[in-house]
Amino acid sequence: MWFSKTYICLIALFWFSNSIFAQRGLIDTADFTQKKDIVDVILSYKLLDTTYKPPARVSKRLRVSLLPTVAGTPGGEGVAYVTAITASMFLGNPQTTNLSSIYFFPYTNFKGKWIFPIKSYIWTKDNRWNFVGDYRFLIYPELTYGLGSSSKKEDATEVKYKQFRFHQSVLRNVFSYLVVGGGIRIDEHFDIEVNADSTASANYFAYYHEPPFREFTSNGLTATTAFDSRMNSLNPQQGIYASATFSHINKAFGSTTNWNSIVTRLKLYHSFNTKKQNLIAFWLMYWQVLSGKPPYLDLPATLWDTDYKAGRGYYPARFRGDAMAFMEAEYRFDITKNGLWGGTLWSNAQTLSSPTTNAFGSIAPAGGVGLRLKFNKFSNTNLTFDIGIGRQSWNYYFSLGEYF
Repeated sequence: MWFSKTYICLIALFWFSNSIFAQRGLIDTADFTQKKDIVDVILSYKLLDTTYKPPARVSKRLRVSLLPTVAGTPGGEGVAYVTAITASMFLGNPQTTNLSSIYFFPYTNFKGKWIFPIKSYIWTKDNRWNFVGDYRFLIYPELTYGLGSSSKKEDATEVKYKQFRFHQSVLRNVFSYLVVGGGIRIDEHFDIEVNADSTASANYFAYYHEPPFREFTSNGLTATTAFDSRMNSLNPQQGIYASATFSHINKAFGSTTNWNSIVTRLKLYHSFNTKKQNLIAFWLMYWQVLSGKPPYLDLPATLWDTDYKAGRGYYPARFRGDAMAFMEAEYRFDITKNGLWGGTLWSNAQTLSSPTTNAFGSIAPAGGVGLRLKFNKFSNTNLTFDIGIGRQSWNYYFSLGEYF
């Protein structure tokens, strides 16, 4: 299978790189006076009545970045009004402790779509514990296209629902960069409305549920093993992130149905220069329902992974199925010597299975370019703007922090 072969080749390539574990750090930013970010630009033009104090910025433990902006809405309904907030901090010695981050990015299109997601990735002193959280509340009309990755754009059907999610994992360091642990997951979709005029949409949902489709709950336990040699998840410069998460959903916890799933991820980063941004990054993911029938809206789907990232170039839920295979590659580089401006080139591919045939459909490719503006040089946070083009689809994205 093309995906498993790619997994093996990429793991081998990075495993034998002699610098993958030796260089845990970021780009060499010890001399911050040679690097520039938005604050430096503002201060240089004296737009703020303040005095530049490098020591105060360098020694600051908590760094917060805020970005009010607009972006294309999932489904192509105009623009979304977004406020991305990131908070990053070291909870221990930066030489032995990874950067912790909390990411809050609420947005709305003022046409019925309201999204309030929070992502947390916390490392305690010397990386003894890792707390990973995914919390969200959505009021969400979305377009669904059926099952598998061979659906057409004209198959779209509107589904409206609200969602509450609380996922929390607690992982313990057991050796070097290896952490293991578990957690809980609570997912509830309610006030579901399906376009009754669409026979296709009724078939999609009826395969998993008996009408009416008003409320589904998926509560259970998770077990996770992860290997993380990155120091900064907002903008990794070197290292490997690999994880496997098994989810057990059971009626005993109040779930609508019993089912099990697994998600495996592999992210690889290799920098060719310690003085400036010049790196290549790979990301692979495999997400599969192992047994049972999850609610339709909990099936693997484009951009509905934990990070909202698998399937750039397409709208959320563009493809959905019992299993999803995804891979992406990106080249990141500095445009200016001081690191203020940078760019990216990327491409990806995804395929999803149909539960009626248990076979993967066609491969849906996408690609694009991106522009980077250094938002905070001390946490190495970038303001990102990307344009992606997929099959019968395109979108643009504003954000804080690299895409993966």
